Amino acid sequence: MHGYLSRLRAFRDVEEAEFVREPALHHLAERYLHLAVEACLDLANHWIAEASLPTPDANRDTFTVLESAGEIPPGLAERLRGWAGFRNILVHEYLAIDHAIAYRAIRDELDDLSALAAWAYGKIAAEGGGRV
Repeated sequence: MHGYLSRLRAFRDVEEAEFVREPALHHLAERYLHLAVEACLDLANHWIAEASLPTPDANRDTFTVLESAGEIPPGLAERLRGWAGFRNILVHEYLAIDHAIAYRAIRDELDDLSALAAWAYGKIAAEGGGRV
């Protein structure tokens, strides 16, 4: 997870116009976004199963379950539901991706994914586990 976020932060050094224009840039970055969100979903679903919380019906519901259980704050849950929706666009509607939106998400919104990684790391560390 941290590796994906680190790689994504490197794209912040690229100008938005270049990012949008160059498929080699936006395709790679969007794949890292997909993997980072997928990792957040995996971490969250692992905890849901571990804590015997209700099984979510869809990816977006994963963060609602954590919010309802008091595991993550409502604002973060809402933003992560947005990330889950963006993941669906990256995976299923890849021909219609607005690369400028992806760029701005990388530039401005990675802290949400970092916050979930930190939450998961705290859970794992409390159980004597390793790094996220």
